[in-house]
Amino acid sequence: MKGSNSRFSHRPDQRYSNTAHVQGGMVTDADLTETGQIHQARDEAQNAVTVGSGSPARNGAVVISGDGPALAPGWIMAEGKQGQVRAASGKPGDGPLGLFADQADLPLGPRLPEKNALLYADLWERPVFAMQDPYLADPGLHGAETTYRTRTMTQIKSLRYDDEDGLKALLEQMANGKGAFARTGNALASVKPKNTEIAVDDCDPCADQIDIVPTVPNALFRIEVIRVGRNEAGHPISVRLAWSHENAAAIEETAALEDVTARDTFARAKSAYEFFSDATEAQIGWFDADHAPERPALSAVLHPIAEPGTGKNGGKPFSHVRRWDGACTLDLSSNSVKDAIGTGKMNLNSGTAGLTLDSFTLELALKDAEILAGDYWLVELRRFAAQQDRIRLLGGTDNKNALPEGVAHHFCALFTIEEGKPRQLSDSDTRRLSFPPLTDIPATHISFDPQCPDFFDNSENVAEALNSLCDLDATQVAYHPSDGCERFEDVKTVHQALEKMCKVQDDTAITRVLRLMMDWGVICGIRLTLPTRFRTTVAWSGGTILNRAGQLIDVKSGSFDLRELKPENIHGDLRAILEKDGEICLSMAAGENGRLELHLSDRATAFGPADRGYREAVDACVAGHKKVDFGNIYRPLKPHEGKVVESVLNVWANRKTLAGAVPLSETDGKVAKAVNKTLVEEYAANATPERAKEIQDLILLAEKEMNPDDLRGAARDRRRMQLEAAKIGILANAEEEDRNACECLHLLPPCPPQAGKAPYLVPVGCLKMDPAGDRPGAITELCALCCRKQALTWRAHRYFFGSQIDALFEKTKERCCTIPDKPNVGIDDWLGKWDDRLFEPRPDRIPVVEPEPDPLWPPKTRPDVIYDPGIVYQPDLSGKMVNVKPDVTRLPPATANEILTGNGYDVSDEVIDLDDVGDPLAKITEMGGISGEVIGKRQPEPGDKIAMMTSGGKVVDYVVIRKGSGKLPYETDAQTKARVEKVISNIELPGKDRTGGTSAGFEQPSLPTGELDAFAKRLDDLVLKKSETETEVRRLTEDRAKLAGEVGALQDSLRKSMADLEQIKTERVESEKVITKAKAELEEVRKAQEKLVVSLRKEQPVDVVLADNPNAAKLLRAKGIVSLADIEKQPTGNLTTILRRAGMNGTQIKGLASNFVKR
Repeated sequence: MKGSNSRFSHRPDQRYSNTAHVQGGMVTDADLTETGQIHQARDEAQNAVTVGSGSPARNGAVVISGDGPALAPGWIMAEGKQGQVRAASGKPGDGPLGLFADQADLPLGPRLPEKNALLYADLWERPVFAMQDPYLADPGLHGAETTYRTRTMTQIKSLRYDDEDGLKALLEQMANGKGAFARTGNALASVKPKNTEIAVDDCDPCADQIDIVPTVPNALFRIEVIRVGRNEAGHPISVRLAWSHENAAAIEETAALEDVTARDTFARAKSAYEFFSDATEAQIGWFDADHAPERPALSAVLHPIAEPGTGKNGGKPFSHVRRWDGACTLDLSSNSVKDAIGTGKMNLNSGTAGLTLDSFTLELALKDAEILAGDYWLVELRRFAAQQDRIRLLGGTDNKNALPEGVAHHFCALFTIEEGKPRQLSDSDTRRLSFPPLTDIPATHISFDPQCPDFFDNSENVAEALNSLCDLDATQVAYHPSDGCERFEDVKTVHQALEKMCKVQDDTAITRVLRLMMDWGVICGIRLTLPTRFRTTVAWSGGTILNRAGQLIDVKSGSFDLRELKPENIHGDLRAILEKDGEICLSMAAGENGRLELHLSDRATAFGPADRGYREAVDACVAGHKKVDFGNIYRPLKPHEGKVVESVLNVWANRKTLAGAVPLSETDGKVAKAVNKTLVEEYAANATPERAKEIQDLILLAEKEMNPDDLRGAARDRRRMQLEAAKIGILANAEEEDRNACECLHLLPPCPPQAGKAPYLVPVGCLKMDPAGDRPGAITELCALCCRKQALTWRAHRYFFGSQIDALFEKTKERCCTIPDKPNVGIDDWLGKWDDRLFEPRPDRIPVVEPEPDPLWPPKTRPDVIYDPGIVYQPDLSGKMVNVKPDVTRLPPATANEILTGNGYDVSDEVIDLDDVGDPLAKITEMGGISGEVIGKRQPEPGDKIAMMTSGGKVVDYVVIRKGSGKLPYETDAQTKARVEKVISNIELPGKDRTGGTSAGFEQPSLPTGELDAFAKRLDDLVLKKSETETEVRRLTEDRAKLAGEVGALQDSLRKSMADLEQIKTERVESEKVITKAKAELEEVRKAQEKLVVSLRKEQPVDVVLADNPNAAKLLRAKGIVSLADIEKQPTGNLTTILRRAGMNGTQIKGLASNFVKR
């Protein structure tokens, strides 16, 4: 590409994929340009291997219909390069070929041939500058040119041929990149450096050589083919060349040259000027012989501008001018150089052109070479580089045999025309030219090479082959059964196999049986192991699984590296699953072709649609009834109102004892009635209308039979309490019936839920790992007892539990199959029967122990399904052993006291006489009962202090008034020892003659000999234990002394460690001093480096600050001012005098130099 570039560093053979800038490093134009070239090359390579060449079926430059192909504005792909054909007028001309003469990228192009011709697309890159597209220069930067662009030129050209053999030859040339379809010319360039210390002085032709400073500039040298003349055979006979040390970057509008200042600024002594237009820029490469391409004009004179010639450039003058160092024409037939202008000396010898410049010579081997207009070669020149790197020919080896760097042409054959009209495309040509989107490829665009002539003899594409299958008979399709398949033995065709299949039952019936009658999951086996911890491989033993769809899968033992899991087998973010669940589920499933696959997911994904068990279904049913929230009603009550409600609850909970004994005043009755009304309303709000009416009818029945207004005095208050307690009982009974209904509703197993979508996962265990991004990482823990769906088959059930169904049916049949009648009269008797059933003690179930228990599987107990604390009494679920409450009902108080004391209770001496006390609840509170608690829920335990309640002289119940230790009052060993020793001390032992003690005046006690022997033995034991204790004390004393010595040693070690710590602190201070000294030395080095950088910058040539004003640089060099240091030494006035012709003054040049040095 032409342009202001330091170099073009992209080398496709290096296969670079991107560029990365170094932190703090200089950003160069070459690096930025190479980034774009790398990405463009990658896009073209991808297109080349996926599409190649052709036109998209949608929005393509070739539209194929029943009338044949036609040109249209649209996209085209040529050897991987994508381009867009556009109409210059905005709309194509009439007819299928109207666009040919109206191409935006080929102005003043050739006419459509009337003879047989091949239409093809030629795509190549052309640079576009701000001088040609003003929008590229940001007006906010005062029009400064910062970049230029390249445009993919998409041109439709034609090439004539005589017959089919000629067409075939053209297509072969295009396939091989030869002849008219060469991507570039193939002339080879070589460069040889000259002695850069010696040069010819053009100002003194008498001097053979003079000594000068190195003349190799920092530049990108370009030599380009401007025009190629050909003979009738198409071989080059003349070549017009131009060359430039600034990569031909200097261009200007020809209209601006009318201004003398602009003309003087652009002009350079001994230069060549190329006058061009958009048409001349577009018409490079190869054209058919019947078209003379528009070419630019080269002149040694900048003004007046050169003329295009009669009939050229559409009759318009050239719009732009480009500056070159020199140009010439090589006449290959006469081996001569003509029309040389500008600097540089060109010679031609035996087809090899030689260009001599100040710093190097360049040779072009043109003999028998293909040469195209637009071919160019580049030479990198670096003044301050090492000797071997000062001159580098791009594309060459050791600066030799470099092919042209461009312009690279990409071709795509479109279709042929006959007598100016398109020819119909064959099926293969249609597929070659027109390609559909990858997401919607029709079968008509897929080629087909038939290997079965009986069926597909005339099929050229897959669509035709598939259509021919419509007439295919199953008797014509061979069938080869696999070994061991006895069912299809002797079967030769698919027809015979299908006939036999009619006699075989479909296995869907088996799948249905497994799905409906078996529990899915791991049937047996499949024990997970971790071969190596902190790796990603898991292993398993063989077994069998049954998935939710009823598919029975045999699993062979094996192992798998989880890093090889496909992304679709990882369900969710592994790290998020670990944070939420603490583990990741490992599942197995049948993949494609029935192959076993592993999956990683959370628990919900692994287990799939919910398949609730009996207990879970009942719990969900109970939760759905929305029970009465008693606490929400009780908490807002005032303290006195709360006491009233507590009293009513206590009477209900102990109704056999307290019913008819506890009064409720009229004022308190209003509170209780209001609370009960709220409870009933809340229950009715969540119940069905029928259920709400049923409860309301029972409330009305209770109010009718227990109407307080039927009595007077204290009896009325007791009846009022009885009524409100009965209302509580009706609601309690309703909730219990609801729970019972849920149990009965879900007692019969439902059908399994829908299996969902495949894959049907079967979880076999869980693992913990450290995920690597979204991929599995090192496994730290693997367990087969978590996140595992073990199928509850009959064998598994018998293995773990034995048969329990019969026992469950026997237990619940009465409750579920008997519908209790609701009373029309006798509400109190009905509630009494319900109360008896509710308060029956429920002992713990005895654990089921197998005859030969597995030590890895301890026996389990299965609690009752429903235990829901509410306003009714429930058994204690604390885990303590349930104590049986002694029944002392209707016993005399003394007898009951003896029984209760024997069960470990502390019986209060004060008895509550229900016939005499006014308010039993107040009396219980007075004796120590806890307020705010339903006393019926306080199950007595050994050690509790209790009070008996009597009526008619008999005990009717007892309540806990203070909690005890919960333990039976057994005598401890210490208490037994003290008691025995006390007895021994008070005994006067008689002598053998039994005379001792007679002097006391009474007969010596007579003790049994066995008891005396026991006391003596006990005494001997105590003496022995005393001796052992003294020995142990002495041992402990010795140990204490030993430990004291060890403590001393540890203290010495501590003191030594403290000394070492002080030494480390001292060494740290010394290290800090050394670091401080090193920092000072580094600072001195940095300052020296800055001085060195300034010195190097001062030695830079004046061109580094005058890149946009080469004329000023030339004027300075003419005066011997070649570096920035020379500028600094010169007076400002002297510099102003030198630079006046270049439009600058001394202050400006000194400012530029100073800024460059100090940057």
